[in-house]
Amino acid sequence: MLQPHYILDSHIHLFDASRAEGIPWPVAGDLIYQTYLADDVEKALTPLMINKAIAIEASAWFSDNQWLLNQVNQSDFYAGCVGNLDINSPEFSKQFEKFKYHKKYLGIRYGNLWGRNLKNICTQQSVLQHLKQLAQANKSLDVANPDIELLEAVLSIKQQLPELSVIIDHLPNIQLIDGQSQYLKLIQQLAQMENTYVKFSEIIQLKHTQQRFDVALYHQELDRIVECFGGAKIMFASDYPNSEYLGPVTSIMQLVQDYCEGMSQTEVDQLFYQTAIKAYSLTIEVEAK
Repeated sequence: MLQPHYILDSHIHLFDASRAEGIPWPVAGDLIYQTYLADDVEKALTPLMINKAIAIEASAWFSDNQWLLNQVNQSDFYAGCVGNLDINSPEFSKQFEKFKYHKKYLGIRYGNLWGRNLKNICTQQSVLQHLKQLAQANKSLDVANPDIELLEAVLSIKQQLPELSVIIDHLPNIQLIDGQSQYLKLIQQLAQMENTYVKFSEIIQLKHTQQRFDVALYHQELDRIVECFGGAKIMFASDYPNSEYLGPVTSIMQLVQDYCEGMSQTEVDQLFYQTAIKAYSLTIEVEAK
C-alpha cells in the first residue's frame, strides 16, 4: 500500500470514568469504563503515525460540550471536537451561541443515540432552522449509528439544506435485516448530494470471531460504499477507544490499510486526511513527503 502523506483520525472519544459526577457512557463494568483523556489517547495513537484526531461527543450532558472542548484545547494533536446539542430543543440557539465561535468546536452529533430519532423531527421548521444555523457558522452535523430511517432523515435534510456538511458515522456497521435494495437506493441518492460524507469506522464485525481482521470479509460492503460515494467523500476513523470492543486499534488500522492496497496516492490521501479536512472545514497544512 502507498503510504498517506498524513493521517487524521476523524473519530475518537474522550471521557473520564473517575469523575465525581460520573459519565453517561460507557457504563460501569464495560471493557472501556476507564479514563481516556486527551493525553491518554494521543499517546495511544501517535505510535500509529496518526498526526491529528477529532474527538466526538460521548455524552448528552450540555456541560460536557465545554469539558470536551477543554480537552482538545490542551494539545495541537486534536484538530477539534464534535459536541452534543439538541437540535429539537428551544434552547439550541442560545447553547450554540456559546460554542460556535470556538475554532476547535467543529459541529454537533445527532442520531440514533441518547434516545433520539432524527427521522421524527427532520421536517420540523424549528429543527431545520437550527441546522441552518450550523451551516451558516460553517459547522458540521455528524449522524450516528445509521439505519434506513436515519439515512432517510439525512436525505430529507440535505434536500432542504444542501450547504450543510453532514457526516454519516459508522456506515459500514449498518444492520440490515432486510431492505438491501432500499439501502442501496438511499446511499446512491446521498452520494449525489454535495457536502455529504461517510466515515470508514466500525468496519469489523464480531460475528466473524477469529477471522474478523481479514479484510476480504468486508470488501463487498466497503466496495459498495466506495462505488457510491467515491474516495473524495470517505474518511478514516478508528473509533478509539470504543474500538477496543472489536480488537486492538493497531489491527483496525491495519485492516483499513489492507483495504487500500492497489489504491492510487490520491485515493489514499483522500481517505486518510483530505476528506476529513474538507468535511470539517479544517485549516491544516500538510507538507509533501
